[in-house]
Parts: sequence; C-alpha cells; structure tokens
Amino acid sequence: MYQKILLAYDGTDSSLPALHQSVDLARHCKAELHLLGVVAIAPSAAATSSIAGGYPVVDDFWSQNHDYLRQALDAAASDTRGRDIDVGTSIRFGSPGIEISTCAQETNADLVVIGHTGKGALARFFEGSVGAELLNNLPCSLLVATGGG
Repeated sequence: MYQKILLAYDGTDSSLPALHQSVDLARHCKAELHLLGVVAIAPSAAATSSIAGGYPVVDDFWSQNHDYLRQALDAAASDTRGRDIDVGTSIRFGSPGIEISTCAQETNADLVVIGHTGKGALARFFEGSVGAELLNNLPCSLLVATGGG
C-alpha cells in the first residue's frame, strides 16, 4: 500500500486528526512518515525582507513561527518514534502548496496528509486553498483529515 507518507503538520488543533491518521496509516502499512512544517512566506515579502543593509535578515515573526513549528514537529516525532515508526521532520519557508508538493516529490511520498482548516469563502478568496493547489500539483494521493479519525 503506502511506503512513504508525508504529513503537513503545524501543531494546531486542526492538524491533530491528520497526525493521528498519519501515524495509524504508517503503523498499519509499515511506512516511513515525514512531518513537514511550512512557514508561509509570500514571494514578494521574502524578496523585500531578506536583505537589509547588505545583510540577510529573518523577520522576527518568521523566526517565531519557525521556532513554534520546530517544537511542534519535535514533539510529534518523539511521540511517533515511540510507536516503532520511522519518522523524519523538516521545515520549509514559502508557499505551503508549493513546498508540500516539492517535498512530496523529493521524498518520493506516495501519500500526503493534510488537516482541514475549515476556512470560510472569504479566507479562501484572499489566502487561497492549499488543498486545491495540492490537487493540481501533487505527484501522489492526498488525504484530507477532517475529524477525530
């Protein structure tokens, strides 16, 4: 069935069902599990905020987001390793849809799991839908975890 599962994880309540379902699937399939956190950065913001006075600068918000993701990923990976699952983690900066698709290609994932955020129509209009972007770009299957699974 599945050999490599990629979970897009951010440590929020909406991502917990995705974590639980990914762990259950990985254990059942004896699959590798990779936990990916993405610090969302708009391309225009990255271009204007990356250099100041000739030196690279990491915006404080992005740094805090990175630190939060690192703690969430490390905690989830630690709990998962206790269940005899081969697990890895990584954090990327950029557009979530693009970064998840790229990581899925690079890790040869055959399943990507994401949580359902329940965004309203207005939020989807301004922010876009990661799930919709993934449906168009993923090289593998997509599972959207919606509940207590």
